[in-house]
Amino acid sequence: MIVDYFKPESRVFNTPRGSLRIGEWNSDSDKPFIYERTRDADGVLHERVLQEGDDDYVSPSCWVNASITDATIHRIESRYPGVSIDRTKTAVGIDGVPLIKLTASHPNHLWNIKDEYPHTYEAEGIDTDQ
Repeated sequence: MIVDYFKPESRVFNTPRGSLRIGEWNSDSDKPFIYERTRDADGVLHERVLQEGDDDYVSPSCWVNASITDATIHRIESRYPGVSIDRTKTAVGIDGVPLIKLTASHPNHLWNIKDEYPHTYEAEGIDTDQ
């Protein structure tokens, strides 16, 4: 299985909602598409392109220390439009640290946030792991 975020070129894709012609794409404001490619047991290739709003669409996300300060949250949210932190979605890191979920509007934001705020979990991971 291959699953990845991508910036589409101008072409037609089959999506769960029917055919989709993708023309101009603004990488700064438009959410990325997800390309999924699988083969069934008989080797038949299946490809899907998911966009925001599709049931299977997954926004880029990572986990941050639950003790993150409001000032740090504000700084991250102001630098990266579309980033949100949900204190109701919790987890525990492998090191026992309580975590909360950070969701981004673009996978590139995770790379930048990881570099600026080194206490992220799974921000450096592959998109297929989310």
